[in-house]
Amino acid sequence: MGQYLVCHNETEKRLITYIQEYQGKWVAVKDVPAEICPICGEQYFDPDTVDRIQHTIYSQETEMTLDIPLYEFKKTSATGGLTGHA
Repeated sequence: MGQYLVCHNETEKRLITYIQEYQGKWVAVKDVPAEICPICGEQYFDPDTVDRIQHTIYSQETEMTLDIPLYEFKKTSATGGLTGHA
């Protein structure tokens, strides 16, 4: 375990699904080792892991393609008023 540099909490090692936008499309890499802050969820990757993520995405050799719903975050609440304002 490491220590999160901002809030100084101990990080936890986990395997995550890394998601990023690449060439106008969303891509995901599963089972990526990361250090995660249990308080705020900040993710840390060692340099080798970052290189492997980039190589995986740039090689464009996918194991599978998923169809997932994409929702737009609306600036109004369900009742039609602005959220977070009095």
